Amino acid sequence: MDQGRNKNAQASDSGRETTDHTGSAARGPLGQPSVPQARDLSRGVLPMGKATEARRLCLAEALSGTGGRRPHDGGAGSGDCTLEEHHHGNGGRELEAEKGALALIAKRHKDREQRGQIVRAIEVAKARTGSAVGSMLKELGVSRASYYRYRKCAIPKDRKPRAQGAPLTPAERVGVIDVALAHPLTGYKSLTWILQNEAIAGVRSHHVLKLLRQENLIVRREAAARVQHTKPAAPAFPNEVWHIDLMYLSLRSKWWYLVDILDAYSRYLVHWTLNDSMASDTVTLTILEALEMWSPDPKPAIVHDNGAQFVSKEWRAFTGHHGLPSIRIRLAHPQSNGRIERLHRTHREEGLAGADDWSVTQARTTLARWSEQYNNRRPHSALCGLPPVVYYLGEPDAAVAQREHFVQAAAEARVNYWRQHNDAQVSNS
Repeated sequence: MDQGRNKNAQASDSGRETTDHTGSAARGPLGQPSVPQARDLSRGVLPMGKATEARRLCLAEALSGTGGRRPHDGGAGSGDCTLEEHHHGNGGRELEAEKGALALIAKRHKDREQRGQIVRAIEVAKARTGSAVGSMLKELGVSRASYYRYRKCAIPKDRKPRAQGAPLTPAERVGVIDVALAHPLTGYKSLTWILQNEAIAGVRSHHVLKLLRQENLIVRREAAARVQHTKPAAPAFPNEVWHIDLMYLSLRSKWWYLVDILDAYSRYLVHWTLNDSMASDTVTLTILEALEMWSPDPKPAIVHDNGAQFVSKEWRAFTGHHGLPSIRIRLAHPQSNGRIERLHRTHREEGLAGADDWSVTQARTTLARWSEQYNNRRPHSALCGLPPVVYYLGEPDAAVAQREHFVQAAAEARVNYWRQHNDAQVSNS
């Protein structure tokens, strides 16, 4: 019984050495499993301020199990390398925050220099102590695959020096130059093939390139001139340019399609229709209704995107029959149709907010009321704060002058009011 109790006590003592009070494996300050104190490299640090050889020897001694100063160190001022001092001499700070040091922490990314240091340190430790590479890698927290990958990258590959061939003979030089002059627009690689195919000179392409450069016979091809997309001139009067586009509108989980026509000069919403289809006739009928409503003369140019409705045969036949200039914007460049794109954003933010729960009848009623407010009362930042109707049907210069006169008159009236108010207070006092 005593022997059994002794065995149990020994087992419990050994268990206390390897587990904490929760019953799990003991962990170091950084979360790694604890290892014997003499070879504790989960807290090992390579001081980066020292020479490379000194740092490598420091880690090699740590791997070999010494864990103290090198025998030839002269003291604390001669490059001491005690792992415990590097860990505990930082005033309780975390190892990751220590400046000028390389921490060997498991699963941390290591750059090219750190990988080389690990490989060289293990080689030095193996030469000194004969320790197994696997045990040292285990203590460093580096897998075998990673170590041998580090080692493969650290060993420089033997590159064979390029053989320096003999220079071209005078006859070969003359042959290359003659062919180059006969084919002034041919590249040096094609010239090489011509020389080889016609048995003029058995040369390589780099020979031809070098000779052409020496003789100033090679000319770089000029880069193709970039196509300058000039911005069209802004419209000068109403009904000169109309923008048209479709906007998706979800009404009670069903998609409807709002077709808007916007005047480019005044930002006036000329006409709109709400359709249950996005076929070609939706845009053609909307434009036809707008033409009958306003009868513009001359006919406006229609700016549109590259949607299927605007590249169909029906669209081309419609615009040709009514004499409407059709302007297609650049592919994948919605900024060219930006005026109506901005109108759709205004629709979603102000006029059609919460339209998901609307019926079609409610949506059409709201759109009619909203278009009236947008055209006649809502100030537009691109129109000096005036509503679009002033630029479309009125005289914007006179409207701006009238508004300025109103503001000036209000300022004068304000001054007169306070003057009279102060005079009244003085007379009463």
